[in-house]
Amino acid sequence: VRELAKPYVFSTVIRKAGSLYPIKGHVELSHKTAPPGCGEFVRHLWLETVDVLSSPREMGLFKSCPNVEDIALSVNPLRTLLAMYASPYSSPKASAIRTLTLLNPTPRTVWAVTPGALLRGITHLRMIDLQHTSYVPLEHLPALTHLAVPLVHLRTTYTDSFLAENITKSHRLQMVVLTVDHYDWIYRPWLHRDRYTTTA
Repeated sequence: VRELAKPYVFSTVIRKAGSLYPIKGHVELSHKTAPPGCGEFVRHLWLETVDVLSSPREMGLFKSCPNVEDIALSVNPLRTLLAMYASPYSSPKASAIRTLTLLNPTPRTVWAVTPGALLRGITHLRMIDLQHTSYVPLEHLPALTHLAVPLVHLRTTYTDSFLAENITKSHRLQMVVLTVDHYDWIYRPWLHRDRYTTTA
C-alpha cells in the first residue's frame, strides 16, 4: 500500500522554514531533504523561508527532488536554486521546472548569475509581489509564454501603461494575466480607483 500511495502523497510538498528564533541552539526546519525514496515523486514544491539562515539548507532538498515541475519560492531559496544550476559541480544536467512562482519581490541582482538549464525551460511565471521592485526577468526566461503579475503593484511604477515596455513588446508571450488582491481592491481603494475606474 505504501508503494502505491507514495506517488500521490508526495506529488505536492509544502516545506515550512520553522521558527525564526533558534530552538535549543538551532533553527528548526520541517525537512532538510525529502524522505528516502520519495523525492522522485515530488512534482509541486512550495518553499517557505523566514530568513537567510534557512536558505543554504535547501540545496539538499532541491537535489532530492529532481522531477519538480511547478515550484513556488521566496527570494532566498531562489538564490540557492539559481546558484545550484550556475555551479558546474552541483548543477543537475537538466531541470524539469516549467512553472515558477515568486512569493516576494526579487531584485534585478538576484538574476545576475548564469543559470544554465534552469531558466531555459520555464514557460510560466507568476509574480505575487512587485511592491518594492517591479523588475520582471523576461530576458532570463527565453521560453516564457505565460506571465501573471499584480495589477495594483504595477500602477505605482508605470504611469503611461499598466505594463513595462519589455512585457508589451515581447513577441513570445502568449498570455499576460493581471492579478488583483481582493483585500487591496476592497479595503484600499486609494491604490487603484483613480486609475482603473471610468465614468460613463
